Amino acid sequence: MSEKWQVTIYKISDRDEKTEKVFKILEEELSDENRSEKQDIIKESFLVVQEEQFNSQQLENSSEENFDLFLFYRKAQKQHPNWKGFLKPFVADGTIITDEVESWNESFALFLYQRETKNLYVVTGGYSFLQIQLHADGDFGLEILSRKANSQDEKFLLKVKELGLTGGIVSVNKLFRNNYNLLENREFGHLYQEIEAVAKKPLLQDLGFKDTSKAICTAKNSFKIGRSISFGDMLSLVTKLDSIYKNETPRVTINEIKKISRIVRKNLVKNLDIALLEKLWEASGNLEIRKDLDFVHSDVDSFCSASQYMFNSTVFEERVHLLDGIYKSLKIKDKAKFFTRIQNADLCSYQEDGVELTKAPFLKHFFTEIAQNGATYFYVFGEWFEITQNFQKLLNESCNSFIPENPANELEIPWPNGMDEGVYNEKYLEEGANTTNTLVLDKVTPENIESCDILRWDDEKAYLYHVKSGFDASMRDLTSQIQIAATKIKDDIVNPNSNYLEKLYKRMNTNQICKKQKISKAKFLKIFKKKKLVFVLAVKDSAITERPISDVTNFDSNIAKFSLSELEKSMRALGETLKITQIKQS
Repeated sequence: MSEKWQVTIYKISDRDEKTEKVFKILEEELSDENRSEKQDIIKESFLVVQEEQFNSQQLENSSEENFDLFLFYRKAQKQHPNWKGFLKPFVADGTIITDEVESWNESFALFLYQRETKNLYVVTGGYSFLQIQLHADGDFGLEILSRKANSQDEKFLLKVKELGLTGGIVSVNKLFRNNYNLLENREFGHLYQEIEAVAKKPLLQDLGFKDTSKAICTAKNSFKIGRSISFGDMLSLVTKLDSIYKNETPRVTINEIKKISRIVRKNLVKNLDIALLEKLWEASGNLEIRKDLDFVHSDVDSFCSASQYMFNSTVFEERVHLLDGIYKSLKIKDKAKFFTRIQNADLCSYQEDGVELTKAPFLKHFFTEIAQNGATYFYVFGEWFEITQNFQKLLNESCNSFIPENPANELEIPWPNGMDEGVYNEKYLEEGANTTNTLVLDKVTPENIESCDILRWDDEKAYLYHVKSGFDASMRDLTSQIQIAATKIKDDIVNPNSNYLEKLYKRMNTNQICKKQKISKAKFLKIFKKKKLVFVLAVKDSAITERPISDVTNFDSNIAKFSLSELEKSMRALGETLKITQIKQS
C-alpha cells in the first residue's frame, strides 16, 4: 500500500456561532484530559450525519510540529443502484450482476489545528468533504494562488469554472487550448469558482517541494497540488500554505468582487442577511421576485446531474422547478416561522443509487443581489461580496466606450416621469405622431417572447426598439429580453420550420391596441427577412434631474452596467447589431 497520496487541503472559515466553541477549546493546550472533549466538539460541529457516524481514531502522536491532530473515520453502507432491480427480472437467478453484495463507502477527515496562527485546516478522503464544505473558507485556494501568481498577464490558466452573476448563464466551465492569463479571460459579472493552473518552479519551491518540475494545482475552496506526497510532506505543505495565507498579500486580483468578512464587518453582514431573508419571504408570494433568485449548489455540475433532492424530509425529482416545489412544501404564513425553517434546513442531492452528491444548508444554495444604501452586494452560496473600486472603474470604461460608439436614432416623443411604459409606447399610435414606417408591438408576445416595443424601418434596416425607464437593476430583465428576442428572430429567419414571425403578425392583428395598424403579412415579414436588423436599447433616465447616459458614471447601478456589458458581448456572439439611445424627459 502506497505511503503517498494527493491531498486536498481545506481551511475552516471565519469563526461564527457554530464554530466559535471549536476554536475556543482548541486554543487550550492539548492534554490527555481534554483531548476527548475536543474530539467530541469537532465531531459535533463538523461531522454530523444522519446514518453511520464518524468515529475518533487513536493516533500515535496527537501533536506534530506546530499542529494538534484529530482524525475521524466513517464506514457507511452503500445503497445498491436502481438498475439492479431493473435488470433482475430479465437475468437468470444467481447472476453476479444482480447479486446483493454488501458494499461500503469509507471516509476520513483529518483536522490540523495550527497552534501559533490559530488556524484550522482539514484534509479529507472519501465523502467527508460534503460535511467539511459547509464550513470551509469559500476561496482559500484562490487566495493562495492570488498571493503566488507573478502578474495578471502570466499565462497560468489551464481550466476554470466561473459563476455568472449577471445574464442567463449560471455556471460555465472553460478548458483552454493554450494557457490563458487573467486579462485574456476577464468577463464582467463572472466570479472564479475554481482554477486549474500551472504550478511553476517558484511556487513549488515556496511550497517546499524538492522536485520543482511543472505540476498542476487546483485552487477553489481548497488547495491541491497534483503530486502524491507523504504524511510528513503534507504537514510541511500545510505549514507553508498557512504562512502564505497569513503573511503574504495578493499580487494579482483574481476576483474583482471582494468577499466581505463576517467578523470584520459584522453589522453590514447582519443587515444584508436580514435583507436576504426578507427577499426570500417576499418571493414566497411573488413569482417575479423568485425569478431573480438563482438556486443551485456551489458544486453546480453535481447538483444539476442529481436524480433526487431532499429538503427536510420531502423528496423532489425535478430540478427545474425545485425551488417552487420547496416553497410549496413549506406552507408557512408566519414570517418568523418561515425565517426559522429556512435558516435551519438542509438540502441534499443524490445519485440514482442513493449516493449523496451534495449537501448544504438551504440558504447556501442561493446567489442573488441586494441593493442597500446606494451600493450593490452579491450573495453567493452563503458569502457576501462587494464590487471593488477597480472593477467599477473597468466596468465604467467598458460601458462608456460602447455607448458613444453605438448610437441609434432617437425616439422623438418625450417621456414624462411617472408615465407607464405601455402608455408611452401607445403615443406612437396617436394622431400627430410620426407613424411612417412605424409599428407598435408592445405586449405582443407569441411564445412569451416580445420582439420589441416599437419597430421602425428604412430602405436598408429594421430597428427593434426595446423601451425602458430607468438605468437600474431592472435592466437585467430587459437585456435578457433583447437577447432572447434576437436569438428567436434569427432562428426564425434561417429555420424553415419556425413560424415565430407569422405568429407575431397574427398576434398583432388580434391585440386590442396594435390591430389598428394596417400592414400586409407579406410586407411585415419582408421587414424582418430582407432588411438588416438593429436591436436598440432605448432608455429614459428616471431621475428628477435628467442625466446623460453617454457617461455611465452618472449612474449608481452596477447591475445595469453589468447587464449592458453582458448583452453587448452576447449580441456580438450572435452576429447581431446592438445600439443604444436615450429617450428625453418632457
